[in-house]
Amino acid sequence: MVNKLTLRGLYAPLITPMHQGSFDSASMKKLMMSMEDSVQGYVPCLSSGEGAVLSPAQWEDAVSCTVESTKKPVIAGILKDSAEEIIAFARKASKFGCAAVILAILKGSDEEIVNHFQRLSEEIELPIVLYNTEHSPLKSMSCVQELDQLGIAGIKDSSQNIEFFRELIDLKSKGKLCLALLQGMEDQLYESVGCDGFLISLLNLEPELCAQMFQSPSKELNTKILKLFSEYDLGIEDWYVSLKALLHARGVIRSAERV
Repeated sequence: MVNKLTLRGLYAPLITPMHQGSFDSASMKKLMMSMEDSVQGYVPCLSSGEGAVLSPAQWEDAVSCTVESTKKPVIAGILKDSAEEIIAFARKASKFGCAAVILAILKGSDEEIVNHFQRLSEEIELPIVLYNTEHSPLKSMSCVQELDQLGIAGIKDSSQNIEFFRELIDLKSKGKLCLALLQGMEDQLYESVGCDGFLISLLNLEPELCAQMFQSPSKELNTKILKLFSEYDLGIEDWYVSLKALLHARGVIRSAERV
């Protein structure tokens, strides 16, 4: 894998619309149209898209629909545990025309994490973005720098560790990192000034506001976002339920049905 992907701006982690037990392609296209002018790319099948519980067929439907509905880069979420499964899904993502894949960081030592992604980077032809979560976070700068040397394209940081993320921004500003740094939490945007972009679920609902916050960050915009983050219940464990309910109420998707 050679990283030829430049990540800068807003990337929407799409919900997975369902209707009467099946993937709803019409709702997906309508959702994407609602944010097309504000985002630089789309990310189906990540946590906001209930990626961990999608069947293989549902995953294929969501990813292929996303690619077919835009000319912008699509980064396919692959929330699988085994390297074999990840590689198989990444090959499907490549056939569909995705620009990259985004993979969760599995629990383990720094050495185990680096070895895992070294193998994946050798087997997967698409650029790889890392999904850094509070459940299995990166623990050291040296580990990040080793991953950077493997050609990892970027990190979506949802670890809730703003000090760690700020340190990454500082390293990149000094030319010591090449990978893109994307903030994944709405309540940490103001503290993430200097990062390469946002990959946040609020883009499903308020793409223009998120774009304003990235382009011209201010305390006033941050206050608006924090208020909506609370009102929309995006801090709860199953935030995607709130996303779907709100999108359904607005007439963007046909059903608030979960996967």
